[in-house]
Amino acid sequence: MFSKKRLAIASFIVLIPTLSFAEVVVSYYEPLQRSQLNQTGKTPQSFAPKLESSPSTTLEFEALGQNFELLLQSNERIAESIVAEFSIAGLHAYRGELAGKPNSWARIVIFDGMPRGIIFDGAHMYAIEAPGDSAVATDEPVIYRLSDVSIGPGTMSCGTDVLAGNAATIVKSITSSTLS
Repeated sequence: MFSKKRLAIASFIVLIPTLSFAEVVVSYYEPLQRSQLNQTGKTPQSFAPKLESSPSTTLEFEALGQNFELLLQSNERIAESIVAEFSIAGLHAYRGELAGKPNSWARIVIFDGMPRGIIFDGAHMYAIEAPGDSAVATDEPVIYRLSDVSIGPGTMSCGTDVLAGNAATIVKSITSSTLS
């Protein structure tokens, strides 16, 4: 049952880049400040396109008035399927959680030296987007709460349902209908 919820959320995340961004409005976002990717046994470094895979990694940054410390491990299942299917070099897929936050989770991809993904802190869901993949005109990675996103009517649909409104509400709707 829990995996169906994750599948529904993952489906929503995959659809975000395909949306017509003219109909997606992010009311508030911030750039990632003081971001560092730390790998076990290595010194902290800024985002770099040629990071080696490591069994344990942390991604730390400040944004939205808080410090985010993501405890990550390589998400081999995703990485292997993406690389095998699309032959994308320099792509690293991670899964993990926020340090000290039970019931949190994170799914992060580093590509072209930039993080992208979704974080759930147990209460709020956040999206990290990179330049070129974003609903926001940006030249650096940004983060926003899904509750700060409005999706216009006709921008996306799921089966016969038209999904419009607040993105956090849409995710709840998708997950509750998937679980029933």
